[in-house]
Amino acid sequence: MGRSCGTDVRGVGGCPGPHAGAEPDALSRRTPQVCDDGTGGSLGGDAEGREDVDEEAGMQTVRCYLPLGPDQLAELRRERSLTGPLTATAVTDAVRATAQDLEEEEAEHAVAQVAAERLVADGAPVVLVAADLEGADVTPGDGPWVQVSGLTLPRVAALYLGDDVVTGDARALPGPDQDLELELSWFDTTELDLVLDLALAASGQPTHDHRGPTEKDS
Repeated sequence: MGRSCGTDVRGVGGCPGPHAGAEPDALSRRTPQVCDDGTGGSLGGDAEGREDVDEEAGMQTVRCYLPLGPDQLAELRRERSLTGPLTATAVTDAVRATAQDLEEEEAEHAVAQVAAERLVADGAPVVLVAADLEGADVTPGDGPWVQVSGLTLPRVAALYLGDDVVTGDARALPGPDQDLELELSWFDTTELDLVLDLALAASGQPTHDHRGPTEKDS
């Protein structure tokens, strides 16, 4: 299921995380399913990894991990945005100070785990959205926790699901007495419809027809 935690950033939030900071081929990667949003474009941003600089705007970006509920995920799919403030984790100065022995990707790996653990503690399906946001839109809080002013779909880099969502069985998660990481499976942004269906099913909600009016009429 996972390995026991190493360097602890829980004092700034939690233990080193799943695979959420790793390259996609280190995860359970599958062939993406093409998903169109009705405007001729794919449903997200670059799923291949983090870029520290937004090359078009020339601005510094911050990789954030947002724990989202199925309803929020559905709104993101429908509206292509979520209004903030939204809670997320990121590699903050506090994390760097506490886990100086970690490389940047390892630190991202750790803060993603923190976000996933929050969902487990809340009894919610483990669904994370990794997004590259402009630094001006991210306000540091305690430890790895940050507030983001909002989220637009093109800023989403990847989606991560816990074993509870992937398998449809909450028992797939490690028990509270097990000092194990939460396994996260990587999903491309083009698989947002699939991720949404899995998240809805894991929360006991019916799946929906995600097409918009234009798509339905075509």
